[in-house]
Amino acid sequence: MKCLVVDESTTMRRILSNAARDAGCDEIVEVADGAAALECWDAGTKIVMTGWLTPAMSGPELVRRLRAKTEAGGIKVLMVTSRDRSPQVEEAKAAGVDAYLVKPASAGDLVRKLRELGAGSDRSSDDRVAGASPAGSTEQANADSLDRAA
Repeated sequence: MKCLVVDESTTMRRILSNAARDAGCDEIVEVADGAAALECWDAGTKIVMTGWLTPAMSGPELVRRLRAKTEAGGIKVLMVTSRDRSPQVEEAKAAGVDAYLVKPASAGDLVRKLRELGAGSDRSSDDRVAGASPAGSTEQANADSLDRAA
């Protein structure tokens, strides 16, 4: 499964890529900004992880532009950001974000959200890497963020 990771921080891209790999994504493309994400996106991409404050365009703008592509209809989008206010969550939802995690998010929370979005679904359960931390930590703060904002 192909995953596109968009974040200006090299460290954050590495963290997100590792979580994607642990969740079962076998092809991961990393880019530093929204414009590069649009350029390298292709129909094989199944999951996009992005932050809010990406150079060239915001995360919500990137998602709106991806959603405007008819061939992007099946993608799932996870936004990972420090923005935790209800209007921002609502804006992300309106842009087409499928799942929302507030930083700091644990590796287990990232893996769990990615699996909820279908990462690793094309692999057998024996091939998947365990990595979800016990429920509680950051997941409680992030649980159903998009639904609460509605």
